[in-house]
Amino acid sequence: MGQGDLLKILEGADDWLTSKQIAEKTGVGVSSTNVKLRKLRSLKLIEFKIEGREYLYKSK
Repeated sequence: MGQGDLLKILEGADDWLTSKQIAEKTGVGVSSTNVKLRKLRSLKLIEFKIEGREYLYKSK
């Protein structure tokens, strides 16, 4: 699973997703998913927001 796979999942989602939900959809661990999401955030390819203690992600 790469960053492109994460982008496809986020583009197909209608709502904001947590990293745990994304990890479940890809079948990869949460920590691996978090590393890839952090890279996508730094490249400004995805949107994110913080609600409480959770980060939520969405495609731009």
